[in-house]
Amino acid sequence: MKLVRADLEEILRERRSAVAARLGALIPRESEAPGSLHGAMRYATLGGGKRLLALLCLAGHRIFGDPYPDSALDAGCSIECLHAYEP
Repeated sequence: MKLVRADLEEILRERRSAVAARLGALIPRESEAPGSLHGAMRYATLGGGKRLLALLCLAGHRIFGDPYPDSALDAGCSIECLHAYEP
C-alpha cells in the first residue's frame, strides 16, 4: 500500500489529537491544589506544539509491532512533559 501525503497528514493529525487528549487527562487541572503549579504545568505542556517527540515514540513503537499502544501513548506523553520542563 502506497502512503500518500494526505494519508500521512491525517495519521499525524489523529495521533497529535490522541497525544493532546492524553496529556490533558494526565496533567492535573488547576482546580486541584496547588492550582498555580498545575496551571503552569498545563500551560507549558498543552500550549501547542507539533508533538514531534511523541509522534516519533509512537512510530518507533509501531515498528516493533505495537503490542501495548496505551503504554506507547503514555511514554510519548512523558517525553513531551520532559521536553516542556524548564528548570
